[in-house]
Amino acid sequence: ALEEAAEAWLAKRAQAAAAVETAEDAAADQPPLIARFLMASADATNGFGIDEVSAALNAVARGQEPRRLFPRFEAPVPMVWERARGMLEAVKSGRDAAAAFLEPPHTADAEEEEKAEAAAVGAAARAEIKRHHVPRAEVVALWNAALAQYPALAEDELAGTTAEQTLDDALNYLEGEGAVLQSHMSAILHLNPPWLAETVRPLADHRLREGEDFIDDLAGAMEAQGLCEEFTAVAQLELFVKNAQCSKSLLGWLLSLEHEPTGHVNVLARYGMPLDTVCELMLEHRVMFKAPARNTASGGGGSGRMASSTKGSTKGEPLVGDWIKVEGKGVGLVKGKEKLKLAASPHIIDFTRSGGTVEKVVLLRSKFGMSNGGSKYEAADEPALVFIIPTKLPTERPAEFDTALKQGQ
Repeated sequence: ALEEAAEAWLAKRAQAAAAVETAEDAAADQPPLIARFLMASADATNGFGIDEVSAALNAVARGQEPRRLFPRFEAPVPMVWERARGMLEAVKSGRDAAAAFLEPPHTADAEEEEKAEAAAVGAAARAEIKRHHVPRAEVVALWNAALAQYPALAEDELAGTTAEQTLDDALNYLEGEGAVLQSHMSAILHLNPPWLAETVRPLADHRLREGEDFIDDLAGAMEAQGLCEEFTAVAQLELFVKNAQCSKSLLGWLLSLEHEPTGHVNVLARYGMPLDTVCELMLEHRVMFKAPARNTASGGGGSGRMASSTKGSTKGEPLVGDWIKVEGKGVGLVKGKEKLKLAASPHIIDFTRSGGTVEKVVLLRSKFGMSNGGSKYEAADEPALVFIIPTKLPTERPAEFDTALKQGQ
């Protein structure tokens, strides 16, 4: 599917380039364009200089048929988008969002003045940032409230477009400028995108490869701040450097460490973001990936020992939320139980953390000396989350986890 989409995109680009070439009367005087890769070449032998190449590329950029290569290129920016900018800037600095909506910052008269001021503000402006990120739902609520407060202005500038679509268009425009970053899956709008760089900095620290001294210093600082024991931190940091594996625990320690000698800052506290959400953001933006779990299905069959007990007829069965190890399946989280009248009732178990899928499994149970023929199981600890962070740190091929695809992956 990916190859088909890529070929379709390339075909459209080739059509756009062809349309530009055929539109000119003197086609032979045009420099060669390889639109499949959006490349052009100046050729002194055939008389094509850099000016001709520049003109041809501009023609491609402005071409209208079969569709524009850059839809928003040189298009006017609607004032309502600048109102969105003003509102978000106000939220970032803790000002009145509705007032900023009414008086957007980037008017034609003020643009040059703002550019000059921006150069002078520098670090002082960054220190005034009150909110680095905000839930998308809050942005939508502020936007709708501002439109409701100024209905005449909204009717005039929305011009028949829905409020939701206009906000989406404005956010896409601002994201293209680099003013904001959208995390769609996490439903978060980053008003100050550079804060995310703070989460990556300790993970791409080249000093981790320079020897044991830095790792020892870092681990010692973690222990001194009560984050973990030093030997545990050393072991996990060495594994991270060796093959890019980073446990969720290590990620939390690195992002919680405030240590001036090594330049580490407590990212979680400074930016008010819990570790679970940071993990979601890093996965969403492909900064890291979940490591394939080791296959635990072949480990010990167990004796059918019960993980916990409940009252009534299901006494001794695992509760929803229990982690258990099932013979031939691996470690899984009990999500529920399907009640059947004429057959053994299976439990719904999520084995994705151990490389499997969500399955219905009949667990071993004996009643009056008769077995239901279910799978043996035993209580288990929750598997530790391990991530792969593809930096330049790894020095060896990972060998600590099973890379074979499992059913359902």
